[in-house]
Amino acid sequence: AEDGIRDFCLSRGLGDVYKRQGVYYGHAEFVSSERRDDLTYDTKIPMVMSIGYNPYFNNKFKSVEAHIIQPFTADFYDEILRVEIEGFIRCEADFKHFDHLIKFIHNDVQLSKDLLID
Repeated sequence: AEDGIRDFCLSRGLGDVYKRQGVYYGHAEFVSSERRDDLTYDTKIPMVMSIGYNPYFNNKFKSVEAHIIQPFTADFYDEILRVEIEGFIRCEADFKHFDHLIKFIHNDVQLSKDLLID
């Protein structure tokens, strides 16, 4: 695409999701060439992710944040993560109270599990 971030051909019919702020579900996988023993590579892992400005935190820039639905014993900073968006959950929302945001996040994770995990 013209901005170097999105590619309609790779979206598999979801359209230009980068423009549609909200919460999505799909799969992620670690694809780094330098492999660590504590991570599984080239295996799809259920995830939920948000695309947007996170209005509760007054972010000035759009961000993409993936939440992998699997426990890890160590962090995976600096790893390359490929994400595949498979569907849309809801539009981005602003919350007056932090506990409301947390409740929605938990609901998003549970819905993603229900949709992705047999």
